[in-house]
Amino acid sequence: VRSLEKERIREVDVGALELVDHFKQKLLSKSEASDTNMTITGKMNLINSQNINEEKPSTSNFSSLNITYWCQDNAKPQGNVKRKYEAQIRAKLTTLTQQLVSNKVNWIEVIAVDLSTQVLKTMAAYLDLEDDGDAFNASIGTVLQGHARHRKFLTRVCEYIYEVKFDKKCPVIILYSLVNDSYKVLI
Repeated sequence: VRSLEKERIREVDVGALELVDHFKQKLLSKSEASDTNMTITGKMNLINSQNINEEKPSTSNFSSLNITYWCQDNAKPQGNVKRKYEAQIRAKLTTLTQQLVSNKVNWIEVIAVDLSTQVLKTMAAYLDLEDDGDAFNASIGTVLQGHARHRKFLTRVCEYIYEVKFDKKCPVIILYSLVNDSYKVLI
């Protein structure tokens, strides 16, 4: 959180859970000093905290956005490449995640894969996430028939989707293509 205090900018690292308490404390201390300064500083704090929310996964808008990378060669992106992908994914999903957060979705799992959009479309169309694990497992066969070339990789990704959806009870899973910079939502 960046705040303006006595013509100086002060930065404080605050966790997502403590953010509301921090704002309350700031507003109370400012209201004692001056009402006009409070509204200006409050607006500055809100603007700056919104900028931070767009950058860090541990803040309120993206507190529940978890990005997992799955590559066919088992090599996960490192360093700058990973940061580039994360920025790209967050930029592409900003509107969607804001809508989901406003609808009280508290956890979003993004599975970034090096597959084409066509494969993601097939997965989104045929994977059965509505019922139970048995229906899901039966639907995997349909996906694998359409993309035999990626059979082994798709099996691993589907196992992970099963774990996240049925074992960990994640409400929203987003499949993101690193190849085409596109995504499909699995709800």
